[in-house]
Formats: sequence, C-alpha cells, structure tokens
Amino acid sequence: MNILFTSSQPYTIHLARSFKEQKWNPTYFFTKTETHNDLKKEFPDAILHDYIDAVKGIPPDSLKKIELLPIDIEMINSLSKNETTALSMLDRNDSVSDSFKHRERLDFYYDAIKYWNTVLLHFNISLVFFEEEPHQANDYILYIVCKYLSIETHMSVRTISDLGIIPMKQFELGCEPLIDLYNKKIKSYEHSGLMPELSDFLKNYLKNLNGKYEDILADHLWDQVEEYNDKIKNKKSIFYINLKFILKKVFDLKLYKSRFNIIFKNKFDSDQKEKNKLLKDSNLSYLQYLYFKFKTIKVKGNNKKIYSKISSKKIDLSKKYIFCALQYQPEKSTNPLGKIFQNQFLMIEMLSKSIPDDWVIYVKDHPSQFVIDYTRYGDFFRGENFYKKIKSLKNCSLVPLETNSFDLIDNSICIASITGTICWEAVVRGKWSLVFGDSWLKGCEGILEVHKNDDLINYINI
Repeated sequence: MNILFTSSQPYTIHLARSFKEQKWNPTYFFTKTETHNDLKKEFPDAILHDYIDAVKGIPPDSLKKIELLPIDIEMINSLSKNETTALSMLDRNDSVSDSFKHRERLDFYYDAIKYWNTVLLHFNISLVFFEEEPHQANDYILYIVCKYLSIETHMSVRTISDLGIIPMKQFELGCEPLIDLYNKKIKSYEHSGLMPELSDFLKNYLKNLNGKYEDILADHLWDQVEEYNDKIKNKKSIFYINLKFILKKVFDLKLYKSRFNIIFKNKFDSDQKEKNKLLKDSNLSYLQYLYFKFKTIKVKGNNKKIYSKISSKKIDLSKKYIFCALQYQPEKSTNPLGKIFQNQFLMIEMLSKSIPDDWVIYVKDHPSQFVIDYTRYGDFFRGENFYKKIKSLKNCSLVPLETNSFDLIDNSICIASITGTICWEAVVRGKWSLVFGDSWLKGCEGILEVHKNDDLINYINI
C-alpha cells in the first residue's frame, strides 16, 4: 500500500520508516532543504516535491511531463461546496501584490484538482498523511480530492502547548475514538456520582486556567508577551516598539548566516504572488520581502490606532452579553476550519440578529493581529471599514484590547468564536462556548457547535 506525506518536517523520516516496517510503501514526500537529501538517501524511489513549489502549483521535476487526467466534471460538481474555501485560502499567497484575480484562482484550483487526481490514481495512493489541518490552498485541494476518491487521510492536530496533539482522520469529524471514549466516561461518572482522578499535571494546569489572565498569557502568546505588554497595554509608543523590533532583528547574530545565504546565494523561499505574474512564476526576493514586511508593520500600527479610537472606552460587565472573541488571520483556525465564517463579520452579524433585545455583544480583536512578528501575510483582514461595520450593528461594541479576557468570560452569558483557544478557556471556567468552525474541542461538554441559524437560535433559547 502506497502512502503520500505532506509533512516536510524532519520527524517525517522516522514516521515513514515506521510505516515501511509495517509493509507500507512511502511513495511521495513534500520536502524542505533540511529534509530533501535525507529522504532521497533513505527512500531513493520516492517522488520528492519541494513544499514551496507544491504551494505554488509547480510539479516536481520527475513529474513535469506526466499526462494529467482530463477534468472530471462529476468531481468538480461534488467539490463545489469546497471551492470558496479553497479560493479564499489563496489570500495567503497574495499579501504583497493584491493581484490574484478570481479567474487566475479558478485556474489554479482546477489545475490542482487535475494534478492531485492524476497523482493519487497513478501511484495508487492508499493513505495521505498531513502534518496537521491544511494551511495552504494546495494542501486543502489535495485533502478534498482524497475525500472524493475515498482515500484515507490522517493528521496530527495541535491543541494547545500543555495538552499536546490529537490524531484525526478528518478535521471536520474530530477524533472520533476520543469523542466516543469521552462520552462513555462522562456517562459512567454521571451514573456513579464519582469525579475522575486527574494527574497532578492536569490539576495544576486547570488551576492556572482558572486563575489570573496574566498568568496564562505566556502559554497562549508565547514570544509575543513582551510586545503585548508594550503595545496592547500602551506602555510604549508605536514608533519605539517598531524601532526596537527592527534593531533586534538587524543585530541578531544568530540570523547572519541564514541572511547571507538568502541575500547572496539567492536561497529565499517565497510563496507570495508577484504583480503581473502567475503564482507559479513568482519568486519574491528577500529584499522585496523585507520591503513589504515593513509596509505591513505600518499598516498594523495604523489598525491598532483605529481600533483603540473606535472601541468603547467603558464596558458594562453587569449587562447580559455574549463575549465574541475574534481570531488572528490568516490562519488555518479560520480558513479552512471556519469555512464561510472565515469572514468573521458573518458570525458577529448572525449573533446580532439572533439575541434578545436586552442582550449585547462585546467583540474583542485578537492581540496577535497587531503584533509585529506576525507580518508574513500582510494585514488586509482588518481595517477601518471592518471595525466600523461591527460598530454599526445596534447591539455590538468593540472592547478595548487591554480589557481582561477572563473578566469578559466570567461575566458573560457565553462566549463565541470560530475555533479559538478562548472556547477552551471559557469551558474550563464554567461558561458555554458557541463554536462556528471545526474545532479540536468537538464533542466536549460545554461546546455548542453552530452549523446553521436554527442551531444558534435554539442555543440562545435554552
């Protein structure tokens, strides 16, 4: 049985070796510079496909002359429900040129379907192992073609740092064996009246999650905490913070070797489309990348000023309210996991039109949306028009970024998010969570999945 690996991480070699010991045949790998030679040595007959090339729709050298199967109309019609998600995922590859036209995106989509349909059938692939949920359009198109062809998929889904990963076959279904086991355990505890015995690690973790917001920031924001405290809490000027970031990057000696290779040996991998070029023909230079990165830093600073200006200065926590937490974009947590709700305004508008007249919605943006390090994909998901649309809804208010999220959770009726970690925080702190996407929390007590309008109305009327 043949297997295709989309993971280009070094651990893939060990994983492929384990599959081979079980009589599987590692047939096709996505690779990076760090893994290419080792994979070629260990699996000399396998197809090796550079990951950035794959993202851009460029086939590996060994398959450039392969005759693609004709477009399958039945497949295209069947996958039409996934088309919008696939096309919008290409926003990730258009953050610098803003020139990826709809027609070009459709061509990319159809070409990718033809390519993966041909490869999967030609090499008789029985299993595709994804590193995690698809992040790029090409990965997602491979995933939906696998589903159409009934080819098994496996993936490792990250939860949060302290809880590790969960194995899944399809991210839309969650980890079904774990959900079944969880439901059985819940029923047994209900019938016996006993509380489960938790490890000391879990007891301490849950204790911290029920504690102060400041104490868990490092777990969720990782290396962003310092900038969060400086920028989000308005401790320093935007100019000072940006200058500090730039100087830190310039004088970081650990980066000099990689920068030398990038600039002078032309070893910079970019997945970004250039203006007046197709994605597959684009090859953004490192200096161009830096130019657009600094432009994005400026946009982030302006968006932060707009948000601070337009958000409500005082939030009344005594009101009946739903706390709606936005997520950083672009990320797989909203696209593909959020499907149509990758447009987060749709979630807010849906909530606004469904709640009773005496309820309000407090909307808070994710601090990472304004953090400098997160500038790889531009910042066109936010802006003055986006925030004004939210504020124009009669029962919605934007919450200042410095507002304590645990206070917002604890005093709310419930919280709402696409798939955010805040859903988990809310459940641990005893609040319901309205989840609009395919979260790893699927099946957990306290998680209310919203798939249609009636779901939301029924939950609110409980």
